[in-house]
Amino acid sequence: MILFNPLPNAAIVMPCDQPLVNQGLLEQLIATRRQLGKTLVASPYHDTVGVPILFGETLFPEGVYDIDTPEDFAQIEGIFTNL
Repeated sequence: MILFNPLPNAAIVMPCDQPLVNQGLLEQLIATRRQLGKTLVASPYHDTVGVPILFGETLFPEGVYDIDTPEDFAQIEGIFTNL
């Protein structure tokens, strides 16, 4: 578990198997969030969206999630259901 002080105002989630993702794309996610004021910014793919994805701080109000079990997931599931 990682604790930040002060808490970040956003987090980018991305899998490690995307070798073509570069700094420019990540900076574009950040710029899009700043420009549009959105809490969630995802990357477009053909007719859908996905990772890398930027989550604003309101989507992790406690600051840290340690999701290791189905019970942990159930506790935070409601936060992401109504995006």
